[in-house]
Amino acid sequence: MTHSSEYFAEPPASGLFSRPAELDALSEILHTVRLRVHNVIRCAPSSPFQIAVPSGLRVLHIAETSGLRLSVHDRHILLRAGDMVLLARGEHHTISAGGPSEPRELIEEDLLQAGDNEGSATERWISGIFAVEDDVADPLLSVLPPAVVVPGAQPGREWQELGVHVLLDEITTPSPGSWVMLSRLLDLLFIRALRQWSATTRCRTRLAYGRHGHQPRSGADRHPQQPRIPLVGRRTRPTGPAIAFSFRRAIHQTPRAIPGRLHHRPPPRPSRTPTALD
Repeated sequence: MTHSSEYFAEPPASGLFSRPAELDALSEILHTVRLRVHNVIRCAPSSPFQIAVPSGLRVLHIAETSGLRLSVHDRHILLRAGDMVLLARGEHHTISAGGPSEPRELIEEDLLQAGDNEGSATERWISGIFAVEDDVADPLLSVLPPAVVVPGAQPGREWQELGVHVLLDEITTPSPGSWVMLSRLLDLLFIRALRQWSATTRCRTRLAYGRHGHQPRSGADRHPQQPRIPLVGRRTRPTGPAIAFSFRRAIHQTPRAIPGRLHHRPPPRPSRTPTALD
């Protein structure tokens, strides 16, 4: 092991330019779970339909058109054009439109490819499917709700409309480097959805007090390191103690300690992405 830069064939540069960045809490967690885009698809089934998305898929849906309905557990969400729904925990859910219909899997004929005519499709959406190291991500992402809804066309959220427009452009008219562009854009939208959720009082409480979001009843019962600060709000510089506390509650390790544990784990199980969404 090299102990000094003098032993490098090409010593690393010194000074501020070479200093590594200090990761905020959310960035550190996303690096820990190795979040990455697995696939991007554009869906336009013939109405009526009820598409079942199996459990185990961590998905970001973006409604191109109004009239879609997303159902997860007992919650039913009516989507308008531009709305996003993040299901980072991988819960089973359905997307439907039109009259009553039986749940079914997504098939090849439901997908719009680059250059396809979209005029006859009355309901359309984009799905970005994410892959993670499941054995690490499951306890970490369990603090999230089953579905995070980010409405479109809201003041101060011009980034969302712009991001969706660029996403559509890269899907419909792919060019060299389009896959990397799509991956980066979906990563950004994933993080923006988490920020939007973290701006609510309820989610700050859940993150600060662990998976179940219960504040201890007395000071004697409170964890000595338990913080009471927002994590990744727009105007907050996240320092990490609140989100780290939640994850210690889940797996008894701080985020910085997790990569070391990965070296002693068996290889992660393969992605549970079904053929229909490959």
